[in-house]
Amino acid sequence: MKTSSFINSTVLVFLLLLSKLALAETLLTLPSPFEDGKSYPLLVVLHGCNQTADEFRSVTEFDQLAQSHGFIVMYPEQKLIRNIKRCWNWFLPQNQSADGIETKEIMATIQAVKENYPIDSENVFVTGLSAGGSMAGLLAKCYPGEFRAAAIHSSPSPLRARGATEALKLMKDGPAEFPRYEKICQHGTPLPIMVIHGTADDRVAPSNAPSVLEDLGTGDTRSRLVMVGGLGHEWSGGAPGHKYSAPNGPKANELIWRFFSRQMNR
Repeated sequence: MKTSSFINSTVLVFLLLLSKLALAETLLTLPSPFEDGKSYPLLVVLHGCNQTADEFRSVTEFDQLAQSHGFIVMYPEQKLIRNIKRCWNWFLPQNQSADGIETKEIMATIQAVKENYPIDSENVFVTGLSAGGSMAGLLAKCYPGEFRAAAIHSSPSPLRARGATEALKLMKDGPAEFPRYEKICQHGTPLPIMVIHGTADDRVAPSNAPSVLEDLGTGDTRSRLVMVGGLGHEWSGGAPGHKYSAPNGPKANELIWRFFSRQMNR
């Protein structure tokens, strides 16, 4: 696990005895100053396909918000052995439960962070882009007691595909012909969900966005849909010079953290 701190803007590498299920490659950003005796909200950020945790960390710029708002950011990284493009396999049946391989692995890593850092367990949030957003939604659905809220950016609903073929068609064509699989984490309670999607997304059809809110959200004003005009399959308002980043769009990181902050104050 790698930890970055704003104290000197360096990345420190250290060995941590984790559960065998925990992800080996995870970046952790701590706010500065880091105060002893204080507990901090935790934000889990899941990258998309063809990205690493470090690349997505640069794109989203959540580290800067962690500094100004005082929270810890965790960036898990998918293993190449699991997916050659580093996509989170949200669509595979073996991952679509609380006992799923990848869902359990991410949760084990979160638990390891909780055991080694002063995390406010009442305020753990998850977000992600594309496949990372779908995995974030799956975590929110399967482990509702572990998360306060979730934000899903440019993603299909993780409840409407089982297998790669269905997932690709869902992404391309939208959810009209893909009813929800009711048995996927069927006992999970809805969480406040923010969905962000671009109207010009040519990878994940914009028509997927309302179904994500319908499948995972609370169905009331605690959940929110944000459609960004002209945005493609990119992180809105991301850092320049990166793939899957749209620097000129509304700042998704600020929208998301503002949304999460409101949930903490409820």
